[in-house]
Amino acid sequence: MKTTLRVAGVYVGAVVGAGYASGQEMLQFFVSHGVWGIVGTAVTMILLPILGYQLVMLGDQLHVRNHKKVLYHLCGKYLGPVIDIALTFFLFGLGAIMIAGSGSLFEQSFGLAPIWGYVFMSLVLISTLLLDTNKIITIISSLSPYILVLLFIIVVYSIFASEASFATLESIASQQLTVSPHWTLSTLISVSFNFMVGFAIMVVMGAVEKDRKGLRNGAILGGVVLGVIAVIVALGVYLNLDRVHEAEMPILLLAHEFNPIVDSSWQSVCS
Repeated sequence: MKTTLRVAGVYVGAVVGAGYASGQEMLQFFVSHGVWGIVGTAVTMILLPILGYQLVMLGDQLHVRNHKKVLYHLCGKYLGPVIDIALTFFLFGLGAIMIAGSGSLFEQSFGLAPIWGYVFMSLVLISTLLLDTNKIITIISSLSPYILVLLFIIVVYSIFASEASFATLESIASQQLTVSPHWTLSTLISVSFNFMVGFAIMVVMGAVEKDRKGLRNGAILGGVVLGVIAVIVALGVYLNLDRVHEAEMPILLLAHEFNPIVDSSWQSVCS
């Protein structure tokens, strides 16, 4: 059970990130498609457990200490290096997005210049890179329950606070920026994005943890939990679209409306 919860916590903590925590990923990938986008989030509850399971099993079979061996195994010695470079640039871009999001957070929440958010997040990222793998895994897994409890509180409030009609919500949703013209494609892109985010840490988890049953169950549980998070965050944003559609961080706005303590706690998650 300990391994199961540890692996699930790492999967959830690694993937939730700024997209889930801020609500922007849910808005652009799913909510922009209206009620069908909510259906798309439910589909992720099937795909994310499958992909998470495959990653930890590959890590276990290949006994890797980093993601390169898995990439070379899957893509071959010629394509492997190309994919490795692409993944590196992808993760670098993700770090840049996190830094930019932190700037928006400092400006929206504290009225400070975005540069302070950029500096703060840059220092956090550098400090994280200096830690060894086990410490990173422990930190990520320990933060997951904290994130889930706060998210549940915010979304339950937002569902009951919704006042807009279905027709109004669908009309606003149709006007939002979306990553693709159809909800099924958006779902696949979102799952692929999250697969890339969790790739490196999950294959290493597969090598570090020796309890194969715990690995399997943890990856599946983590994937299901991520799917559930996607559903409830998307639902919370959708039902309050009339109020949050212009916000850079929709979930943070809902947290601010609910309670100052919850708002401050969620700001710490987003940062």
